[in-house]
Amino acid sequence: MRIVRVTNFYGSPSAALSPTIRELGAGYLRAGHEFVVVSAGATYSTRFTSYATLITVPWHRSSGRRASLVDLVSAVRLLLDDLRPDRLEVADRLTLRSLGAWAVTNAVPAVAVLDDEPSPWVLRAVGAAGYQHVVVSTGQGVVDAAAHSLPHALRVPHGVDLEEFNPLRWSGEVSRDLRDGAEILVVLATGRDSPRDTGVVTSAMRELLRRGIDAQLVGLQDGMSSRDRATVLASADVFIALGTPSTVVLEALEALASGTPVVAPAGTPAAELTVGDAGTGAALGPDGLADAVGRVLGIRVEDRRTAARAAASAFPWSTTVEDMLALHNEVDESPLTELVVPIG
Repeated sequence: MRIVRVTNFYGSPSAALSPTIRELGAGYLRAGHEFVVVSAGATYSTRFTSYATLITVPWHRSSGRRASLVDLVSAVRLLLDDLRPDRLEVADRLTLRSLGAWAVTNAVPAVAVLDDEPSPWVLRAVGAAGYQHVVVSTGQGVVDAAAHSLPHALRVPHGVDLEEFNPLRWSGEVSRDLRDGAEILVVLATGRDSPRDTGVVTSAMRELLRRGIDAQLVGLQDGMSSRDRATVLASADVFIALGTPSTVVLEALEALASGTPVVAPAGTPAAELTVGDAGTGAALGPDGLADAVGRVLGIRVEDRRTAARAAASAFPWSTTVEDMLALHNEVDESPLTELVVPIG
């Protein structure tokens, strides 16, 4: 079947090249399906890759013109008319409601793929559209969806490349260079979707130093190759998972797979991954973050690294692909009219 995913007209321009898209596409192709990704771009374009056909539609968010959104929705609908998908995945807040209506009109089974922390207005929009399933990646997402009368929400967790991100990537040379004489190496993501204000983290590092913990903070720079990222993560002592939900869960999983425990704000999607000795949730503020880092460092190195790897091992990409394909195949076993959520 032809599976079409619409994504990133609202989010990051790099979404179409994300690990999620690459791994889903590769898994779909291995299962004998075609994968087409429709996303934002400067111009109309089509590119063929080993994992998907990537199609871009012009979209300029900065224009601020309501007419441009109408034009965008119309252009994407016309494109879907031409593509004639067998299944539709919409992972984009901007076109979520209108494409749900398109799916109902054209009798195409559709799945809404939501952010790790979907906002109430997004959940309301999904409730008014014709999606067979709503996919979230966290347990809290399922709870939030149910609170908005979306009982058909299902959890499909993010995956992680357990071969690329591995404790065996640890490098004594890299560790020494990044520590710069300090005893502890703390890594913080500093990519496009990470927080611009890292003052709380630097204040927490000063608090750790005041407590006698000599820690060096290093940013995991955007644009690094996956091999370099894997080496830095495996060579760290703690990973601080701050940032937007769209990327931070993936980064936290990469750290855990590398054998590095994760500290994340309590109640966030990334904090759900910090089970046992694999990490901990942090209270807001420098003191809370310093407390959390201190708790992790109080665990024996072998225990926390083993626990981190074990936590990540529950999230191979193969499971993510299998879960998504199970949703797409499910509608073949039930009449479409029984699955569609009425509009309005």
